[in-house]
Amino acid sequence: MKAALDITVHKQGVMNLVFHPHGWIRNDQIVELIDHAVKKHGKKVKFLTFKEAVERLNKNLLGNVPLRRKNGADSGVRVIDLNNDGWLDVVGLPAFIGQQEPLSRNDVSRNWSPKSGKWDASELFGLPISLQTSNWNSAVGRLGVFHPSGRPSIAMSAIGRDETAVWQLDGQEWVQNQKIANSPKAAETGIGATFNRGTCFRDIDNDGVSEIIVGFVQHNLDTGFIYRESRVHKWDPIKERWTFAQFKLPAQTALAAVTLRERGRFPGPETSRDLGLRFVDLNEDGHDDIVFSNHERYGIWLFKDMQSGWSIEVMSGERDKNATSGIPPIVRKDGSDNGFFVHSRHLFWQNEDTAKLPDLVDRRSFNDLLKNVEPGPKTPKASLNSIRTRPGFKVELVAAEPLVKDPVAFEWGADGKLWVVEMADYPLGIDGKGKPGGRVRFLEDTTGDGKYDKSTLFLDGIRFPNGILPWKKGVLVTAAPDIFYAEDTNGDGKADKREVLFTGFAEGNQQHRANGLVLGLDNWVYVANGDSGGVIRSLKASRGVNPPGDSPGG
Repeated sequence: MKAALDITVHKQGVMNLVFHPHGWIRNDQIVELIDHAVKKHGKKVKFLTFKEAVERLNKNLLGNVPLRRKNGADSGVRVIDLNNDGWLDVVGLPAFIGQQEPLSRNDVSRNWSPKSGKWDASELFGLPISLQTSNWNSAVGRLGVFHPSGRPSIAMSAIGRDETAVWQLDGQEWVQNQKIANSPKAAETGIGATFNRGTCFRDIDNDGVSEIIVGFVQHNLDTGFIYRESRVHKWDPIKERWTFAQFKLPAQTALAAVTLRERGRFPGPETSRDLGLRFVDLNEDGHDDIVFSNHERYGIWLFKDMQSGWSIEVMSGERDKNATSGIPPIVRKDGSDNGFFVHSRHLFWQNEDTAKLPDLVDRRSFNDLLKNVEPGPKTPKASLNSIRTRPGFKVELVAAEPLVKDPVAFEWGADGKLWVVEMADYPLGIDGKGKPGGRVRFLEDTTGDGKYDKSTLFLDGIRFPNGILPWKKGVLVTAAPDIFYAEDTNGDGKADKREVLFTGFAEGNQQHRANGLVLGLDNWVYVANGDSGGVIRSLKASRGVNPPGDSPGG
């Protein structure tokens, strides 16, 4: 605990200390920690109760406007990066709570200054003054991003009337943008009349611009009619219009259940019930997947692409009477939280039902949830994100499809070209009947930015090539039974000279063949012999060589 406290002080962070008297920790250990804190750190450390911590957060972070009102309703305060400096700021939004009460003083934002280490109150990024009028006292506001620059937007939907407005932060002030609100598809996207019904803004395709996800089940108490809606809309910042995405939320899922209390009246948040849909990147490909679970149904779907959406089903089903199937409910029957959270690549539930489980929680690891899912190809960005390095090291993406396909070996030339061998014919030939289809190509960086942008097919029709080495004016290539030399003699980027130098290497399993051309410090070229075997001979010499250890695996 002392080491943890020292690190916390060094990072100017917060350390949670919980005293549990049931044989888990002794009181003298707590006293020893307090003495250590006072002696080593002095006034740098302050011990607070949870209540005192909340009071300080409300005062110093939120400017005495808590995230929740006294009745538990949303106060409209949001913590976001307003000025795109990489640090979170605080701004207030109107939040309808069913009482038609006026807005609190949320028009002054609080911007964090990392240089001074203080919060600066600023009217520069505060709410647009037009939101302080009575017309928007009964309204719901949502934050999204509809501009490639990443500047935030506020979308407002009035309660009880079909009226919508959108403001964008242009770097200096909030500017109203009715093109978003008045788009021909606005009324259908959820920004308009259905904005309050199971709607959220989320950047699905990671392009920096929010999509709108609409998913709700509506029950009209006057008519008994039940209506289900699900759709996804994408904002085109160039054409400035909404477009329908080609996919929806998975069947039988929704963000919220809505009850209409009065005919023709759009409900406020107090009539909406959370149905337990959460976005979690389970396979760590950079795209959020869907975890859905309530008292009736459960399911997990992985995101595939912007054409088919969340189309990879991991599990799905109806809850049995004992509520033991699938995964536990994320929300209870009334829509209240069931103690669900995500941490350390696990889904967790902690409530009165988990008190007898190990560590008092129900945990489901990402690996266990996905154990029956056949992994598919990753996007270049997802592949890069999946690589973990030690401190001080960095991995950069320099080439990806379509510049290269099926690469198995590569080597740099003295001129900066990256030579790549592609085994496109593995394992049954390019046509599935044994036809050779391996390729050699070279990549070039024509702009000098460190990323290859030009790809040239040098040679194709090779049988299972698996190694390459730039040599003289061309390249050496291993493709059992041969090692051959290929050269472009007329400067068109294509190999027009091909000469077999050695032959007789064993074939068989393509993964065990001769490979790994390397230029040694002694100026000799070395090659691994794979499973060995065969009689290797130089076509420029008269006799062959039976390599030692010619048994498989030798």
